[in-house]
Amino acid sequence: MRPGWVRMNFNYFIDEDTFEYILRAVELVADHGHKLLPYYGFDEEYGVGWYKDRRMSIHISMHDSS
Repeated sequence: MRPGWVRMNFNYFIDEDTFEYILRAVELVADHGHKLLPYYGFDEEYGVGWYKDRRMSIHISMHDSS
C-alpha cells in the first residue's frame, strides 16, 4: 500500500473545462485534504476507507489469494 500515490490518465477527447475541473479538484485535495482526515477511517486489512461511522461490508480481503 502506498498512501498518497495517485496515477491519473486523461483521454484525448476530454474537453478543456472538464480537464481543468479535475486538476483543480486534485489541487484542492492536495492542499486541504489533511483537514478531512479526522472524518475518515481506513481498514488496512481490506483496503477500504469510510466516512465517519458508515462502514461498508466487505466480503473479501486484500490478502485473499483468489
